[in-house]
Amino acid sequence: MALPGSGPISFSQLQTNFGGSNPISMSEYYGVASGVPGSGAISMSQFYGTANIVEYLIVAGGGGAPNRHSGGGGAGGYLTTSADEGGTFSWFATVGGGGAGAADVPGVGGNTTFRGLTAIGGGRSTSEGGGSSGGSGAGGSVFGGPGGGTSGQGNSGGSGASTWAFGGAGGGGGGRNAAGGNASYLGYVGGGVNGNGGAGAQWLNGSYYAGGGAGGARGSDISGSGGIGGGGGTRVNNASSGDGVGGSGGGGGAGNDAVSRGGNGGSGVVIARYLGSPRASGGSVSQSGGYTYHTFTSSGTFSQ
Repeated sequence: MALPGSGPISFSQLQTNFGGSNPISMSEYYGVASGVPGSGAISMSQFYGTANIVEYLIVAGGGGAPNRHSGGGGAGGYLTTSADEGGTFSWFATVGGGGAGAADVPGVGGNTTFRGLTAIGGGRSTSEGGGSSGGSGAGGSVFGGPGGGTSGQGNSGGSGASTWAFGGAGGGGGGRNAAGGNASYLGYVGGGVNGNGGAGAQWLNGSYYAGGGAGGARGSDISGSGGIGGGGGTRVNNASSGDGVGGSGGGGGAGNDAVSRGGNGGSGVVIARYLGSPRASGGSVSQSGGYTYHTFTSSGTFSQ
């Protein structure tokens, strides 16, 4: 709840709204809201109408990818929200893990739940098969179509393409800001281009999240690239596929049939940020650009 827009404001009202410790010091409230100085003298009137606004990022785990003739894993679902967290609060975050890469059937990404919202885990692709749906869908292959994305959280995977009788190029997994790239056939044996992973989204801290994994397959001659945070694919014998970046929700990259496994999906994340110095607890705490960040890469409680 915002503080009054006029009249007297007490120290206890400041502490109730923004948190803090006893004995109360005005320096605890430097820069807690727009118009409140970050240093020097502060008057109570500068807190008129201010609120304890917290901005949130919620990302699910990315989907895994297999090792042959397939599309990339889909990115985990990506959600943002903000709230006036005046007073006491306690929110539990359950952070989804990335889907495990595998030879044939990898894992889907785990859901991330926080503050009544659920980000859906990324879809998985399957060896010589199609991609499943999720926060973002996995890419398809010549043997099966791509998976779809969840509205408001991600996009669909790209389609695969035939390059020769025993293989094919795989489509990229979907990302938060774009669908996975379609694979293409160049008209000759081995002439295939694997699809790139769909682009992730840049959050308020400047980092990118929820990039799709790339397609990869023998019988094609151009490997796909993952969206930022998503794993790259490969068409090279005995080369490892790229994993989605942990804490980004990126999809895993698919590989050639000679590698031991496809790429793992990246685990999800919950991030909370607010103006001013640390006043809440939970997660890994850092400060940058006048904001305090609480980052959860595993389950935990954010409270004040």
